[in-house]
Amino acid sequence: MSQPASYNSPVFSLEQLASLTAVLEGAKQRGFLGPGPVGNHIEHALPILTLVAEDSREALDLGSGGGVPGLVLALARPGIHWTLLDGSVTRSRFLQNAVQDLDLSRRVKVTALRAEEAARSALRGSFDTVTARSFGAPAVTAECGSPFLAKGGRLIVAEPPEGAPSRWPPKGLEQLGMVPGVRVTSPSTFQVLEQVVPCADRYPRRTGIPAKRPLF
Repeated sequence: MSQPASYNSPVFSLEQLASLTAVLEGAKQRGFLGPGPVGNHIEHALPILTLVAEDSREALDLGSGGGVPGLVLALARPGIHWTLLDGSVTRSRFLQNAVQDLDLSRRVKVTALRAEEAARSALRGSFDTVTARSFGAPAVTAECGSPFLAKGGRLIVAEPPEGAPSRWPPKGLEQLGMVPGVRVTSPSTFQVLEQVVPCADRYPRRTGIPAKRPLF
């Protein structure tokens, strides 16, 4: 087993941290996780915990890839049921094995579908929290994330350090029933979008269209 991340986390036990580190090292080796120490990826994900509502019970990680932030947050918040969504069958198989390795099978499931397809399934409007990291451009992330949220839910997006609030124009978000929420810039940058009314039935558009013809 890989050595645990080289920092002390108050969120995980040493055993949990070692298991999570081993899983994410496996993701990195397969090219499912970006460069840099695995510990940095964990540290970057943990601030999302402060943005997830205390009464959140159902959450979805959009484009889970190598499991960040989905696996990190699922392990850290045992009171939440998670759906890890990824359009790649290969990545989804990896995530399913990771869920088993981390003993999360009772409250974490993996769905291998494109977001545009999954949002037309029973998953639509089922979540109070949606997270996204490196999923796509702001307009794509908003259009693909919004339909999963119930009224009052939050889409929490990991932002590049240089990302500006103007990336999320209120007029553009209004089409999806969303408004910009709190923005956090330290220790990492995150933008919260609030789902004030249910997303209109016409969104998301067909697979690939949100990226080809972004709303804003």
